[in-house]
Amino acid sequence: MVRLSPETSFSLRDFFIQPGWTPAGLTYDKVDLSVQLPGGVVLRYPFIAADMACVSGYDMTLECARNGLMAVVPASFPIEEQADIIRRVKAQEVKRGDLEFQDPVRIDVTSTVEQAMRMYDEFGHSTIPICDSFRRLRGVFRYRDGITGDTSISLERALSNGDPGFAGSIAPFDKATAVHGRQYCTDEDSPEFVHERMREQGISFMPIIDRNGVLQQLAFVYKFNGYAVGAAIHTHPGWKDRARAAVDAGADTMFTTASSCKSDYLVAVAREFKELYPGKPLITGNGVDLEGFNRACVDVGAAGFKEGMGSGGSCITTHGRGVGRGIYTALKEVSDANEGLGEDRKVIIGDGGIGTRRLKKETQDGKVLNWIEHDARTIGVALAFSDAVMMGTGFNILEEAAGNLLAYRGERFRGRWGEGSRKARTLQRYGIGERVKRAAIEEGIEDYVSVQGRLKPLMEKLGTQLQVTLTNVGAKDLKEFREKVVLEFASPNAIQDAGV
Repeated sequence: MVRLSPETSFSLRDFFIQPGWTPAGLTYDKVDLSVQLPGGVVLRYPFIAADMACVSGYDMTLECARNGLMAVVPASFPIEEQADIIRRVKAQEVKRGDLEFQDPVRIDVTSTVEQAMRMYDEFGHSTIPICDSFRRLRGVFRYRDGITGDTSISLERALSNGDPGFAGSIAPFDKATAVHGRQYCTDEDSPEFVHERMREQGISFMPIIDRNGVLQQLAFVYKFNGYAVGAAIHTHPGWKDRARAAVDAGADTMFTTASSCKSDYLVAVAREFKELYPGKPLITGNGVDLEGFNRACVDVGAAGFKEGMGSGGSCITTHGRGVGRGIYTALKEVSDANEGLGEDRKVIIGDGGIGTRRLKKETQDGKVLNWIEHDARTIGVALAFSDAVMMGTGFNILEEAAGNLLAYRGERFRGRWGEGSRKARTLQRYGIGERVKRAAIEEGIEDYVSVQGRLKPLMEKLGTQLQVTLTNVGAKDLKEFREKVVLEFASPNAIQDAGV
């Protein structure tokens, strides 16, 4: 006999976050968005790049790690490629407080202050070296809010005249008068010498030049908690080889990848993984209800759970099969039960169509092009029930994403395909011959999404939007946000009036 659930499936977009009371002294820059994951991983923001082949390749994994985030290297990559990405990123790891040397983004001395500000918007670097045509260091542009004056003025003029409008932003440099160990260090200095000079002066960066004054690198004090890297494993034959390779390569957190966690196959894999690697955090999923959470996470001793099915931007499980659940309803049910576990509480990760909205769609030469932007509102609603959110499209629209590029009318688009699409079905993932079809039904789409910019500035902007949201609720961190936040169902007209 058919059973009818008493619940109604709701989307994250069906709710508004109600304003709370903001106490004196709580400004957005004082809000802490960091989240601690199992195994000592601490993320700067509660954002995780999804285990999708069009997203989390080497460039994305490295850039996430450098900026205090985490990407999950997908199980649809060949085993050695997945392990190689993890190994290469972990080999470059820098710990909090250590020095990180970067080949800097720089700007020509003949450029204008306005162009330097645009460089900040594009790359997110608030410290930009100013060089002449021979790449000799001439000054340093420090971005700050409230820059005054004629921003069309050239950096050369601002440096030479000490223009009062930019005096606090632009630090002039002249090797003849600069003091070694204070204004600069050389490429012959040891990292220990550079670090000590920076500690003495309480500064966060130091230009590294050669004996001719040519800029080589910038040294920064790394302020995040090391390079975090995740790795996905499937539930098909060969998963043990993949798990061993990823763990040996240094993956911090492991994730199971399955459209539904409610299967004996996933439970068996999770149990055996925990027996083989008892000290390695495993996050299982995906699920949409309490039964899946209990049997596929709690009972097998997993550290966390991914919640969401059928709601992803490139997932068509519900469209193709009719199977799924509204992610708001799924998150709420599991969150309520999870809080009752007390000290045994699991990490909950919201996963599925979170953090972006589509502005428009167009078809060109058989290709579907989507104009996408970030959407802090759905992230805020999801974080009322989860510790972090996993985003596919939210990272797919970044420069560092792994999908192929497509140019169209002066704009750039990045290939997107779901891990259930035909494109993602490989020998390594499903353990079957390349010519053998797993199923006639696809669970993921293939299309293109608009490239919006680089990870660092866009994730910092998204983080700032969330910090403002938390101040509106009166919360200083995510834990307090979950305790204080009030959500209200919004009618279709209310949503239309709000323009969201």
